[in-house]
Amino acid sequence: MRRRTYGKFSTINHGSRPIGALVGDVLDTHLGVRPTLIIAAAGMAAATWLLLSPLRRLTARSDLTPGPACSPRRSAVSLKRVRPKRRVGQCRVSIDAYNLPTGILGHHPEDFYGALGRIVCVSAVLEDKITSLRHTLEQVEQGRFAHEPAGQQIPKARELAGAHLSPPDADRVRAFLDRAKDAFKRRNDFVHSSFPSQPAGRVFGHRPARNKKVTDGTADVIETSVDIMRLFIGDLATLVQEFNAIFALCGAIPPVSSGTTHERRV
Repeated sequence: MRRRTYGKFSTINHGSRPIGALVGDVLDTHLGVRPTLIIAAAGMAAATWLLLSPLRRLTARSDLTPGPACSPRRSAVSLKRVRPKRRVGQCRVSIDAYNLPTGILGHHPEDFYGALGRIVCVSAVLEDKITSLRHTLEQVEQGRFAHEPAGQQIPKARELAGAHLSPPDADRVRAFLDRAKDAFKRRNDFVHSSFPSQPAGRVFGHRPARNKKVTDGTADVIETSVDIMRLFIGDLATLVQEFNAIFALCGAIPPVSSGTTHERRV
């Protein structure tokens, strides 16, 4: 923007000089030096009206007020129809409110991106809680297994729950972990899929097949809607809210001695 502004200014400034020199020469030839200087001074004085205009107090575009020919309703319609553009190479591309070219993700309703963002954020909270649960069952300091993904934490936590808890409590903890495992699988389907634009609000995504035996390019597909995504967000929130009760069951495990397999560290 700065380069374009300076380029236009330089073109007007330097481009008008030859014209001014030609006009000055013609006036000097026919009128003389004194009248020519008087005309030049009058032309420069004519620009002093800018010092008396509101333009001198203008500091931002928001200070501009639409005139009678541009009503607020008409301005809103015009702004709605004109999508901001950004130059990429030699082409201008439309961008959204987050400075992202629309050609990358296509046109989706904002509700879709809002739901997808909540799925990512709530899943991160749940994953952190699963890690804390694993640490409690293992009876080690928090942070020891923080580098392991949830897919590795859950089987270990299930095994430890069966070894240290009574059957009813162990079944409850394992059921919670199984639901969390299914939730993380659905999370990955949403997060790692590409969602091209679809008509009539249809949400269709695809990702490379997770089955390593599939080598023919077949993709895993997901077809959903914003309403289904909202229901899934509710399921994630329920798991997060149930965590405290599950954690209390695991926190009641008595400390193990140093000679056992799992050593409690302070």
